[in-house]
Amino acid sequence: MKVIVSRTDAIGDVILTLSLLGFLKSKLSEIEIFFLASQYTQPILESCKFVDKFINYSEIKELDKIEASERLKNYEADVILHVFPNSKVAKLAKMAKIPVRVGTRNRFFHWTTCNKLIKLSRKNSDLHEAQLNLKFAEYFGLSSDLSIDELPEFYGFECKEKLLPEFAKLLDSNRKNIIFHPKSNLSAREWGIDNFNKLASLMPEANIFITGTEKERKAIEDEFDFSLTNTTNLIGKFSLSQLVAFISNCDALVAASTGPLHIAAFTGITAVGLFPPIRPMHAGRWGAIGKKAKSFSLEKECNKCRKSLDCTCLKDISAGEIANFLTEI
Repeated sequence: MKVIVSRTDAIGDVILTLSLLGFLKSKLSEIEIFFLASQYTQPILESCKFVDKFINYSEIKELDKIEASERLKNYEADVILHVFPNSKVAKLAKMAKIPVRVGTRNRFFHWTTCNKLIKLSRKNSDLHEAQLNLKFAEYFGLSSDLSIDELPEFYGFECKEKLLPEFAKLLDSNRKNIIFHPKSNLSAREWGIDNFNKLASLMPEANIFITGTEKERKAIEDEFDFSLTNTTNLIGKFSLSQLVAFISNCDALVAASTGPLHIAAFTGITAVGLFPPIRPMHAGRWGAIGKKAKSFSLEKECNKCRKSLDCTCLKDISAGEIANFLTEI
């Protein structure tokens, strides 16, 4: 049976869907899984042993409807799971005459494009995003009631990218190699670079790397104290595949709710996530899932910060508390 899993959004969202793949593979021996996703997430999916083929949505969406539907049809899929609701993909799957098209009941376009609907409401759910994604296993008659602690075994991480010598030589086997990823490309509330400065100063024995995108370079370099001798500036230096390889060779990563945080959990290193106590962006919904993942959040109401990216309740998480945790790993 050939199954397309469609998740065309961001890196973290894609990673939190991977446990669904591993779970299906563990229960359905004859299943082949094709993952339809944006091109920039390809290195993540190529690092998951449960993905049999990557389908490049970035290419497909540029084709006209006939060509795009034919491209999908050529995969001869038996089922498509619309894990992320994308109306264009749903329409193309119907045009491609994929026999079983599974969507959620609360999206109107799924009623006209899908022939199997599951009950799934993300907005007010108490479940984690990865647990919500597992609900799609119910189409196959499988129980999806897994605890968060059970999910990492279904990730299937395999790093196929060799770390380049220029990055490998930066790692120090005699110290803890820790990545700080202070920005989020405005996709999440941030802890603040001042807090990362404090954390770096509290960990003089650690080998600390600062990462971020080229777009974030100025914002980080204007505020982060690179005079600290235990820090190395790696902003804008990595391709995604090399970032995955580098993260997998480090001991820990500290970040807000961003793709690199979920990459760290996916690779199995210590992933320290910093979250506001605001639903639905709280750790209970978006926390990193991994055997060594740890989320930090203040236990308080934070409604006054709901409409602001500048979240006092997130910034009040103590750098000392994070330093103490990292010292013990």
